Amino acid sequence: MLNELLQVSGCDHVVLAVRADPVALPLDTLTTLVLIAMEAATNSIKHVFSKAAGRRLDVTLRRSGNELELAIADDGPGLPDRGSAGRPSGLGLSILESLASQIGGELYVQSGSGTVVRVVFPLMRGRQRAASDAAAAGGGSPQRDNVAAIAGTHREGMPAWAGGGMRSVPPYDG
Repeated sequence: MLNELLQVSGCDHVVLAVRADPVALPLDTLTTLVLIAMEAATNSIKHVFSKAAGRRLDVTLRRSGNELELAIADDGPGLPDRGSAGRPSGLGLSILESLASQIGGELYVQSGSGTVVRVVFPLMRGRQRAASDAAAAGGGSPQRDNVAAIAGTHREGMPAWAGGGMRSVPPYDG
């Protein structure tokens, strides 16, 4: 879907790199992650790629213990406007905060050499844990997917996201 969003927005020059750890997710969580990725990408298209200020969008989904982190990073100039608390503001970021809270997550925004939107959330909550336990016992399987499906088929030869831990999102360097 992200490939299509970039194409219909006239941003064919943008390289989309996707990396995801394999993880089972319930459909409601997966749907929310798709909305988060699309909103963050739309913000990058509007504020970076449509102005030819960047050429790369990285999307990662990483697992660390009982947490997952979805990160969407662009290589633009960063966020210029800050809210009254010194924190980035705007409708797009408000939407992202609301979506993150729907899955029990926290939104983090890093800005400088590019912008990185990260959502860290628990892998399983209440009902999800029970469903996963039931699936492990032979009662079915939870919805399986990964971030590559969000992006669609990504282009051949794209560099993979650099390694690192769940809490560190490396800045774009090139």
